[in-house]
Amino acid sequence: MISVPDNEQPGSGPAQAASSKRPLVIGVGIGLALIGILALSMLLGVVWLLIQRDGGVNTSPDLLNQPAPAFQVRTLDNESVRLADLRGQPVWLSFWAVWCGPCLEEMPAIAEARRDAEASGVRLLVLNTGEPEETVRTFLRENPYPGLPVAVDENGSTGTAYQVYSLPTNVYIDAQGIVREVKVGTMDADEMRAAIKAVR
Repeated sequence: MISVPDNEQPGSGPAQAASSKRPLVIGVGIGLALIGILALSMLLGVVWLLIQRDGGVNTSPDLLNQPAPAFQVRTLDNESVRLADLRGQPVWLSFWAVWCGPCLEEMPAIAEARRDAEASGVRLLVLNTGEPEETVRTFLRENPYPGLPVAVDENGSTGTAYQVYSLPTNVYIDAQGIVREVKVGTMDADEMRAAIKAVR
């Protein structure tokens, strides 16, 4: 009987070595991918925290210092509002949604700054975008903000026209219909007052 040397046993050799390394290579690849995803998530988190800390950043540069896009919306009081009818009056559009946590955190500040807007002749529209009217009414029944002028942009067309890709977003338009401020991220009442003062 002829024995086979150990280095020539079936299943040994370069093919088996390559096969045994394959799981290690796959594991390393998966590990690197997870590290990359984690790093990206941390970066996005830092950016979001900076936005929240600074009370919003200027965004939608194509809108700044340009004529405000036309819109027509209906308030929950059944008033039809068109930008064209507001010419000669500064306008503050505050885009929000019921599902948006930061929007709900910002709502008390809007309610507080509303008085300053009214006193300065600035027309405020708290514009819910992309949600059914009944969803908005249900939320406000459970979380009332008396006197807050809420309007509904159910199909999101006004939000699209104003390049609203993140909520909350606040847009300030001067009396000539020019967009002077666009802020994304939560703002406090003092920051809102400063923006109101800039367009009145």
